[in-house]
Amino acid sequence: MNAPRGTVAQLECEDCMLAAAQLHHGFRAGCAGCAARSAARSQHFFAARRAGSQSWEYRELLRLLGVSHEQVKAAYASDAMPSMQQR
Repeated sequence: MNAPRGTVAQLECEDCMLAAAQLHHGFRAGCAGCAARSAARSQHFFAARRAGSQSWEYRELLRLLGVSHEQVKAAYASDAMPSMQQR
């Protein structure tokens, strides 16, 4: 299994490691990696990527989850789900 890229918390979280290697929908409360991955799978993140700007709804989601846009982009890059959906 390939190790996920990202924070130390992601490397210690079983759900983050599984999500980096395969289609996985588990999220762990209190894990910043899981919070960032949940935001990366949101409609608000996809809208921000398309538009090239962040809506107030997306910024509010980041605030509520306590993660940054950079953390969300890193979680998206290490998540196996987007690459599996393109197959």
